[in-house]
Parts: sequence; structure tokens; C-alpha cells
Amino acid sequence: MGNFKVFGECEIPSFIPKSLLCDFSVVGMQQDSKYAINYTLSSLKQHKRIQRLILIFPHSLPTSCLTEIQKFHCKIYFFLQKDSKSFCDCKSLSQFGLVIAL
Repeated sequence: MGNFKVFGECEIPSFIPKSLLCDFSVVGMQQDSKYAINYTLSSLKQHKRIQRLILIFPHSLPTSCLTEIQKFHCKIYFFLQKDSKSFCDCKSLSQFGLVIAL
């Protein structure tokens, strides 16, 4: 497994595919997802390489930042609890990346 950056709990849940976790991945867990988003965007603006942003049960998501991150061709993965988001919320997030409801 790679040396990726984690915001939130240090232990990555087992349902996250190991293939997503590499040296150029950033992981945000729950309320710390906003820090992962800000770190990713600021790193990309500094021309640092980040391939994947993985958000696990994220809380508030600034869509303007997600749009900016997309412009850098960074893949975004959302892992959501089925009961926490409505179908419309999942559909709106799908414009930014892959949404996986658990």
C-alpha cells in the first residue's frame, strides 16, 4: 500500500479497495473531508501530483472546490452510507466523480 495522505481517522476502512490507495491519493474521513478537499486543491494549484481524492462519509462538500479539482483531472471517489443521502444528493455528486453507496 502507498504512502497516501489521510485527514481524519488513521485507519482506512476495509471496504476501500487497496488499488485506490497509492502515493498520490488523498483520503478524507467524515467531517475532515473538507480539509482533504482544501489540501488537494491547494496541492494541485502548486502543480503537485494528486491522482485520487477519496471521501469517506463526507459531511459538507464545497461544490466549487470539487469543480476546480476536476479541472486538474484528479479522480474523486465518494463513499456514502445508503441511508445518509437521498438519491438526488447522490446524483448531484455523481457529476464530480464515482459515488458508492454502502
